[in-house]
Amino acid sequence: MKLKILSFGVLALFGACRCAARAYFVSPSGRDRNPGTLTQPFRTLQRAQQELRHPGGTVYLRGGVYYLPKTLVFTAQDSGTKDRPVVFEAYGNEQPVISGGVRLTGLQWRPFKNGIMQATVPTDLKSIQWGHDLTLDNDAWAGRR
Repeated sequence: MKLKILSFGVLALFGACRCAARAYFVSPSGRDRNPGTLTQPFRTLQRAQQELRHPGGTVYLRGGVYYLPKTLVFTAQDSGTKDRPVVFEAYGNEQPVISGGVRLTGLQWRPFKNGIMQATVPTDLKSIQWGHDLTLDNDAWAGRR
């Protein structure tokens, strides 16, 4: 009798562990080769998305900016199930930012007019199809030809 109770307890414990949704962590300073833990997070949302397609779970985004090199598309496959939903959320009080923009570095800013600053971007930058100058006007970006 004791063996049956012990066996049932062990099976219940393993069954509960196996069904629990897994938590993954993503950080701009992580690596996609990492296991996605708090101490060894993934770097990209795409990597977390791939991992979640199997069992479902939660992705905790650490604070920082996540620049997306291409469109991140979520399909029905990324929804999980009723019992194992897929959730993306900020970790603790951290503030992640998902940016579909292109990170521009090394720009030479110069005065434009009325306190507005302007910089020329590389001509081969394909994300900006409408011109080659960026103008910063009260923290709002505008394209200028």
